[in-house]
Amino acid sequence: MTRPSAQVSERLTRPSRRADHFDLDRSDALQRARKLMSQAGEMQAVLFNPELDPAFARKVKHDAAQQRTQVMRHDKELRTEAKYQRKSLRADRLRQAKERDRQRQVEELSFKNNLRHAQVAVRRQLESGPVKLSDKARIDEATARRQRMAQQQPAGEAGRGGQAGVGRGHDKSGDEVLARARRLCQQANAR
Repeated sequence: MTRPSAQVSERLTRPSRRADHFDLDRSDALQRARKLMSQAGEMQAVLFNPELDPAFARKVKHDAAQQRTQVMRHDKELRTEAKYQRKSLRADRLRQAKERDRQRQVEELSFKNNLRHAQVAVRRQLESGPVKLSDKARIDEATARRQRMAQQQPAGEAGRGGQAGVGRGHDKSGDEVLARARRLCQQANAR
């Protein structure tokens, strides 16, 4: 065993661990302080010109990239919205065109029906109107006269049919149209 005085002297001569740590801490602090003092000029330059700071440059670059991304996203949203609006506008135009076509078809059908009804009404009016009735009466009267004349004519004359070589049912002149014209003139004079 060692003497107590020897232990004390040994402690004094031997560097303590705490002192070593203190010396190391102190030397680190001194190095840091020296480093900060050397960087003080740079820090002052960065303070007055922040664009010289690499961290600031990275932040500016990051912000610019983020802003570009936002602008691109906003542009994409605008393009998508414009595309949707164009699609919606085309659908509306198509729907309106179909509606107009349907309306036109309904109007055409209505017009055709009205025209057909008007034609039928005019035809009925003409058939039952005074002009048609007087024409019908004249035709009936002419038919009755012809029948009476045919009954009054002797059977031999009607059977012969006129001159030789002329077709049956013609008078002696051979022209049926002229014969009808003469009869009509005679009828007009008789009135």
